[in-house]
Amino acid sequence: MKTYIFKTVNETTVVIDGNLLRISRKGFNNLVSTGLSGEKTIDINNISGIQFKEPGVANGYIQFIVIGSQESKNGFTGALTDENTIVFRKSGLAMARGIKEHIEHAISNRDRGINAEQIAETEDITVTEEGTRLGCFSGCLLSVLIFIVLIIIILVVIF
Repeated sequence: MKTYIFKTVNETTVVIDGNLLRISRKGFNNLVSTGLSGEKTIDINNISGIQFKEPGVANGYIQFIVIGSQESKNGFTGALTDENTIVFRKSGLAMARGIKEHIEHAISNRDRGINAEQIAETEDITVTEEGTRLGCFSGCLLSVLIFIVLIIIILVVIF
């Protein structure tokens, strides 16, 4: 499972879990623009394409085109109100590219008969705009480093 956290004016969390893409939003502006939609879950096998715009003067966005749904054709203004779209700043570009590549890889494999769930990564990872990548290994490493620092502080105080 991979978790991406985008912070624009509000917070949007994207979770890729097997063949599912989950989008959840927090904040007043998200409430106004997309309504009380709660968490949006999309089967990656039902995504037929992606519209991707890198941020420039305005924010960028990644829009998931789902089989059987009507995609917004109004560019950035349409992306702001589309529940299948994630808006991001320049600081979130690397995460957005990672999501785009993952979905494109799943689409490519689907066309070859491989299900998105079969290619999902087994490690749980959380990525934020600040570039933090948290997983089991990095969390364990962080705990060990904190422990070592505490031991050093105790030794310095005692001696």
